[in-house]
Amino acid sequence: MKPFVKIEEHGRSGSIMYTSEAGTITVIYEFGGGDCVAIIYIPEGEEWVESTTLPLDQPNMVVNYIANYSIQHKAKHCRAELQGAFLYLMQLNTKPA
Repeated sequence: MKPFVKIEEHGRSGSIMYTSEAGTITVIYEFGGGDCVAIIYIPEGEEWVESTTLPLDQPNMVVNYIANYSIQHKAKHCRAELQGAFLYLMQLNTKPA
């Protein structure tokens, strides 16, 4: 089964649900400011285990999939930057942090 992503918008924030054969996770996001289009919160470590049914060895794959899907469907002129528990969708014309 190919992973499935559903993005729900609620004003200046929303949620992103990722589902695959391995499990499901729902993360939250909010719109940024300036060159940052959106900030997606990704749980780490124990919080990952508590908030998802996905194995602890899968965060990188899931984060990359969520980032690529979000850019392709909602933020075409952006790039993703992961910094700790935050995935930033930044406009392409800015320098990486």
